[in-house]
Amino acid sequence: MKKLLPTPEIIAIAARVSPSPADSPDAAVMEAISRLSGQVVHDMTNVLAGAMMDVSFVRASLDKADDSVIEALDNLADIVTKGRAFMERLTTLTDAGNLNLKDVHLVRHIRETVAAFTEKTGNRWPVETRVPEQHARAVFDGARLSVIMDNLLANAAEAMTEGGKILVSVEDMEVHDANRPSPSIPDGRYMKIAVQDHGKGMSTEDQTKVFHPFFTTKKDQPGAGLGLTQVYFAVKSHGAKVRIETQTEESSFTRVEVYLPADKNTIVSASASEIKQPEISPEKPLTGIHIVIVDDENIVMRAMDRLAGRKGASVMTYSDPQQAFAELSSFPDGCVAVIDQKMPGMSGIDLAERIRSARPDVAIIMMSGYGIEGDIQKRIESAAIEGFLQKPVDIPEFVQVIKSCAARNSSSQ
Repeated sequence: MKKLLPTPEIIAIAARVSPSPADSPDAAVMEAISRLSGQVVHDMTNVLAGAMMDVSFVRASLDKADDSVIEALDNLADIVTKGRAFMERLTTLTDAGNLNLKDVHLVRHIRETVAAFTEKTGNRWPVETRVPEQHARAVFDGARLSVIMDNLLANAAEAMTEGGKILVSVEDMEVHDANRPSPSIPDGRYMKIAVQDHGKGMSTEDQTKVFHPFFTTKKDQPGAGLGLTQVYFAVKSHGAKVRIETQTEESSFTRVEVYLPADKNTIVSASASEIKQPEISPEKPLTGIHIVIVDDENIVMRAMDRLAGRKGASVMTYSDPQQAFAELSSFPDGCVAVIDQKMPGMSGIDLAERIRSARPDVAIIMMSGYGIEGDIQKRIESAAIEGFLQKPVDIPEFVQVIKSCAARNSSSQ
């Protein structure tokens, strides 16, 4: 008779359920990883933000240059872009709420991830994909969903050492008492993403440790043991759930299911085009716009100063938020203030609230490389902040957000 191992309640509901008691070693390790990763992301993101802006600035400043110079600059831009992608993946190990939530097409995103996996592995593990023609809308962070899929596909492949087919399925699911897959998944609409392999299955003991940091059954592979920990954090950050079902005897398999909360009132087609934000040409000037930049990271502040000035804006800069507030009266009427959130002495939201109270004519854009969540997010909404920039900042996005906020501010005067 087939033996179906019990399904563990792997925890991933953000802040509502802990994966283990707060004083356990595993919880302490998870917290340490989260804090360390968050600090690394914050510091490196500032470095990458300054580098990307300066590369763009130099590239745009060269009317005529040797092809090798242009090629070197383009190569530097590619390096910074890859560094940014790495930082985005590292954010999955943080609890910083560093989410870049967008209305991205779920099925298209999964198909692209599967295609990249197949190309990378030379189709050694063919992937069968089953998706619905129509499904509910699920807003998510594309980079974190890629981390989830990349790691689940990699683990499925590693479970089948002799090769074999991986099954990836997407299901639009309404959870209720009659079909609840786990007691910890509440009623509601979900997009269920499942990745299944046909390996040897997992022991009961391994199931209880599978999402723990540095746990691995692959002792001969240095550095293994963080892939599913990344999945844990990525799922948790979306307020989603993840569960494992496995069988070790005849027809053995392991299936990992991720339940993303979905909007039951919006339906999208599996063949629909991806929804993208409108882009603005990086050459379009910011003529006539006054910008005040407040950031304690001089690398970022100087790069933004050069870039904004190149686009035609007049710029004031402050590395000290307290000095910026003390000189608030010197801010030009109807200017746009770009304020970093994490600064010593006074946080960005503290400064923003004071500016909003004293100078309601100033448009405010918050900026962060670490994430905005919880109480800070509520305060930002309460202060009616006009815009937000996630470091490292894309040049077209920087121009677009500045111009949009300036235009709205001008029309409300």
